[in-house]
Amino acid sequence: MTLEAVATAYLIQVPDDLWMGVYGLTCVGGLIGSIAGFWLTKPLRRPAYFFWASLLVMAISGSQYWLASGPAAIVAGAAWPLMIKLMLGPVVGGFLIGLLSAARSLDAFGHPKVAPLAFVPFVNLWLVLAPSRIPKERQEDVGPVSGAGVASAFAGLLLLTGANIFGS
Repeated sequence: MTLEAVATAYLIQVPDDLWMGVYGLTCVGGLIGSIAGFWLTKPLRRPAYFFWASLLVMAISGSQYWLASGPAAIVAGAAWPLMIKLMLGPVVGGFLIGLLSAARSLDAFGHPKVAPLAFVPFVNLWLVLAPSRIPKERQEDVGPVSGAGVASAFAGLLLLTGANIFGS
């Protein structure tokens, strides 16, 4: 089986299977990012983590926009470069989310060992909602969102859920 045939099979698969593949690639990148996050020393607070992780998830979803050019790529015999682009987005995005979750785990639990939980549905809320273990007087405001608290996290979750339900 040639690389072009593999790429064509990847591009014409059922959308549910394709998105499960995207999730799997994101998890692979995330596991690598979580392991790389063991060397992080700066924690990431809850609001900043939620903001950046949400932004990355949207970017990973947006990276699949290239799929629209799939039929033209298959006809032109250039499906494999498109497949590489489609696979690279989730792996890189997952890696960055893994790094973010390691920094968030460092803030919430004092160590980055809980970072892989960011990729387990519903269990990841434990990482999102866990309070900081760093005393208030030693905390620094990190990122564009600081001090927004749990209310903004729930509001963001509701907005993303609504966008997913009504956007499909």
